[in-house]
Amino acid sequence: MSFVYHGNYVKYFEMGRIDWLNKLGFSYKKMEENGI
Repeated sequence: MSFVYHGNYVKYFEMGRIDWLNKLGFSYKKMEENGI
């Protein structure tokens, strides 16, 4: 069993969020341009 240091949770959640948005057809760049 592996353990994840609690300080890394935010990094992993952000990676998952970006991947999820990419799969939905959104890019981080487009979100910034639209002010979201």
